[in-house]
Amino acid sequence: MDLEKILNPQITFKIIKFFHENPQAIDTAESIALWTGINIDTTEKTLKKLVDENILGEHHGISTRGYAYTQDPRVLARVDDWLSHNHAPPRDDASRT
Repeated sequence: MDLEKILNPQITFKIIKFFHENPQAIDTAESIALWTGINIDTTEKTLKKLVDENILGEHHGISTRGYAYTQDPRVLARVDDWLSHNHAPPRDDASRT
């Protein structure tokens, strides 16, 4: 897993930082798009990438889908290490709406 490549876009950094600081949180794509200020299509693509990389888990309810932080200690340790060396999100305005 290349965390540098995965976590570099600003939206990804914001999402990972939020879940890292709130490891018990579960949130929807719509809500994440709202608080990141990123359009829903870009947010959903980013969330899918994070699920594919096992950084987030996807949880299906009757009428909604939520996302939560991984509980895999190896992934958590790698993300923690990466975030400790990268305190500010990278500049990436291309995905803004």
